[in-house]
Amino acid sequence: MEKRMEEKEIEKKRKYKYYIITFWFIPEVDGKLEDLSHYYVREYLKEFLNKDIKQFLSITRVELRKFFSKGYTIKRIYVNKELHEKWKVLPPGIKARLYYLVNKKLLEVLKDVQQTHPPS
Repeated sequence: MEKRMEEKEIEKKRKYKYYIITFWFIPEVDGKLEDLSHYYVREYLKEFLNKDIKQFLSITRVELRKFFSKGYTIKRIYVNKELHEKWKVLPPGIKARLYYLVNKKLLEVLKDVQQTHPPS
């Protein structure tokens, strides 16, 4: 009971209502997503976080370094409270693999969009 009251007091003190995570984007994805990045990252993170995290360990550090070798941009992504709570307890190694998986998925989406809507 006492713990609940403390949580309510903390919520009252919090002046913001939004939850933010930082996310890495490779240059190919960052320039093309613009304001849709929030939507896509939230959707794909929900999808990946519902899977067994042990599956992500098959992605090697060498593969991660190679993928992010051209650099990356760090952006703030707005998420809901549930997603924020799941994200903040993940170890950095798992987060890096999620950055990788979401960026790969976004590359596929962007490739499909370019094929269906070629530039004029």
